Amino acid sequence: LTYMLQQSSIRFDEGRTAAVASQVGGYRVGGFVGERVSPWNWLIDNLLPLLPISIGVSGSEGLYPILWRMDATAEDAVYALVEGSSATGNCYRASTVSYADIDLANEIRINFAFDVDEDKPRSNTTVNGAPEDLPASGLTDAAVIMAGATDGTTGSFIDPSVTGWPTAYARFSQLRYGKRAIEIDSKIIYDRATADAIASWMARARATKPREVSYTVDTKLAWLQPGDVVTITDIGIRLTDQIATIQSMSIGEGEIALQLLI
Repeated sequence: LTYMLQQSSIRFDEGRTAAVASQVGGYRVGGFVGERVSPWNWLIDNLLPLLPISIGVSGSEGLYPILWRMDATAEDAVYALVEGSSATGNCYRASTVSYADIDLANEIRINFAFDVDEDKPRSNTTVNGAPEDLPASGLTDAAVIMAGATDGTTGSFIDPSVTGWPTAYARFSQLRYGKRAIEIDSKIIYDRATADAIASWMARARATKPREVSYTVDTKLAWLQPGDVVTITDIGIRLTDQIATIQSMSIGEGEIALQLLI
C-alpha cells in the first residue's frame, strides 16, 4: 500500500499508514504489474478489497488507512463513553439505532494462486456456514476422510479443503438469513494462510448487519479518530460496556459528533 501510494501524486499520512501496516503484516501478497496503470486504481482493484481497512481523508495530511479490528475486546478500547442520562455521562445520543446496509455473506470462496499461463487460479479456500450440509452425492473420497480415533473406533470427517470450513459467525448468519454466497478472485494472493485470513475477517464482518448510532461529545475528545475502539454504556437502548468502533466523526461548534458502529 505504501509503495503504490508513493508512486502516485496522492498526499497520504505516512505515520498513520505505517501504524496500520504493522498490524496487517500477516497478509502476504505478490505478483507483478504488467501494464501502465494508475497506482490508486490498482489499489482499488487489487489490494484494498482484501484488507479490513477503509480510507479516510485528513485535511492536513491527506489520505490514511483506517483499520477495522474485528477481534477487538473491551481491553482495546481507548475511551469509555457513557450516555448523559447517567450521573457519569460524557456523551449524548444524537440518533436512533439503525442497521447498516451491507451485503451479507456467510459462504465466502477465495480463488487464488493465479496461473498466468493458464489464465486461471490454481487454488481456493472457502468459509461455509454449514459444511455438513454437503449432499450425499458430494461425499466422495476426496470430501470425506476416514480416520481412527484414539479408542480404535473410526469415523467420517468432512475435509474442509473440499467442502469449506465453518466459523461460528458464518453458522449464525446462515441460520438467521439463509445461505448468502460470494466468490472473490485475486491475482495477488499466493499464500493459503493469507487467503484463509481474508475469508475469515470477511465472514465476521458480513455475518450480520451491524448497528449504527450517533453521539455528541465535548471537543476535548477531539483526539479520538475513526477506527478507534471504544465502549458505550447507554441504558436507554440497553447497552452496557458495548464494544464499538468510531465509524466517522465531525467537529461542530462546541461539540463533536461520533457515529459508532456496533
